Amino acid sequence: MDKPNKSGLDRRTFVKGSAATAGLIGVAGCLGGEDDGNGGNGGNGGNGGNGDNDGSDDAPDDVSRDEKLYIGQSKAPVHFDTIEMMDVDSQYIGDRIYTALYTYDQGIGLQPSELTTGLPEEERDGQRFIVEIVDYAEYHNGDPVTAEDIVYMVEQPVEEGTRMASSFSMVEESTIIDETTVQFDLEAPHGLFPINLSHFVAPKSVREEDPEAFPQNPVGSGPFKFVDWSEGEYVQIERWDDYWGDHDPNIAEVEYIPIEEDTTRVTNLQTGEVDMIDHIPPSLWDTTQDIQDGFVSEAQGLNYYYFSFNCNEGPTADQQVREAIDHCFNADQAVSNFVEPAGARQYSPAGPAFIEEWDFPEDRWQDYANERDIDQAQQLFEEAGVPDGYEFRIITPPDDMREEIAISVGNGIQEAGYEAQVERLGWGTYIDVFTTGNEDDYNLYVLGQGADPNLPELLHQMYHDENAGVNNGLHFDPDHELHDMLENVMSAPNREDQRQLQIDIIDTVLENKLHIPVYGLINTWAAKDFVKDFETHPISQVNPRLVTDYNNVWIDR
Repeated sequence: MDKPNKSGLDRRTFVKGSAATAGLIGVAGCLGGEDDGNGGNGGNGGNGGNGDNDGSDDAPDDVSRDEKLYIGQSKAPVHFDTIEMMDVDSQYIGDRIYTALYTYDQGIGLQPSELTTGLPEEERDGQRFIVEIVDYAEYHNGDPVTAEDIVYMVEQPVEEGTRMASSFSMVEESTIIDETTVQFDLEAPHGLFPINLSHFVAPKSVREEDPEAFPQNPVGSGPFKFVDWSEGEYVQIERWDDYWGDHDPNIAEVEYIPIEEDTTRVTNLQTGEVDMIDHIPPSLWDTTQDIQDGFVSEAQGLNYYYFSFNCNEGPTADQQVREAIDHCFNADQAVSNFVEPAGARQYSPAGPAFIEEWDFPEDRWQDYANERDIDQAQQLFEEAGVPDGYEFRIITPPDDMREEIAISVGNGIQEAGYEAQVERLGWGTYIDVFTTGNEDDYNLYVLGQGADPNLPELLHQMYHDENAGVNNGLHFDPDHELHDMLENVMSAPNREDQRQLQIDIIDTVLENKLHIPVYGLINTWAAKDFVKDFETHPISQVNPRLVTDYNNVWIDR
């Protein structure tokens, strides 16, 4: 197999040529050149300062600011272990340092990555998929990417029972045909399986040698290499000059800086301490758009934000109580107050893109939403036998929108005669707590699901008891017919069957008040004008796309 000639989209020649004259100007404005490691930003919570200048000061940085990008992200990455990396903010980095078998075009269409020779070959009516990779792909340590690594990507999450296990648990047997070809035989037909293969490939030998160290020093095969990570402060990656793929990045280095506080993040963009930021909060929408030397890029997202209930212990295990809580707040008003224009009201787990793609009955799902009616809520609480003085515990992650909406629900519960406590937890604690199923930990939690274009997979993760305690804290009755539908949708033989089962599942979820759908967000990024050839992708976790077959970000100060 011939290695491709590097071609197209490459401004590195221009950038390198201009660096000699632009370099001094770049250094003058360089973050790394400032002495104050905190940059006077404050407000970055427990991150020990913003870490922006600290990180670049420590780096062996001879890269011009014309080739280095500083990105402020709203949440800190959690880890970089490929077998369980599911949070959006870790994938911001992972998508640059790893390659996957398949990727997405500018929309949600699946396409081969540079690692594969084409989309998987499907046999046995969707029960077998054959994947072929190129024979010249390498990891950053020089080792070849092999068929054994592809099998490891699929089998290891199941073997270790990680959060990704359900993505591959349908695989009955993985067979290495040769060094570049793998055959996956599934327990049942599964036409959506290829989407699950759009995950990161890592070298089995390196991870197996030291699984504990691998997430701290990951080795991938992508166009960028991992350099350094100070948890909660910064992540640094650099262009891999020996990248085997077709498109070399224009950007030489990237530093990701967690800036959880919204105002600080926008201010840092405004003052030039970072070049790009994600997640424009609604309260700062106009401020961000008014930045004279910047721009906002947005795309309709596939995400979904909702209240979910502890159905394992406590009063919320009773559907009547869940109905009562849905009567305790006006979701339309809450979204208008706290989310718009950064997002919009959503009435089901399926956002606008899914509604359109599958021709779902959106109007019917709107009818499941309860009106705010405190008298009705009070009556339902009493009929369900909720003890006088009971205090409902609502937990949220560190997200202002979710916290504000949670407070709205808490206020309604109190108006209905009961106590409510809204507790905002750090991400690490929140992830540990919302899945326990313990009444003492939570009655309700506010969660958001990322932009996975595989809706059946998302439904399975959110509602199947198999994922309770892993990806969800619902712990809903494992004998309920819902679980049969969730298993069937994963193996439905054709699109119409898949569509009908998804409708049935969502009807069941809404009827039983397992979730209260609240809103979906527009994916938003803002950047300085000198950041060129960037656009926001509708799938959150593939952002920020720095080099693809249709763009290659560069800087023109």
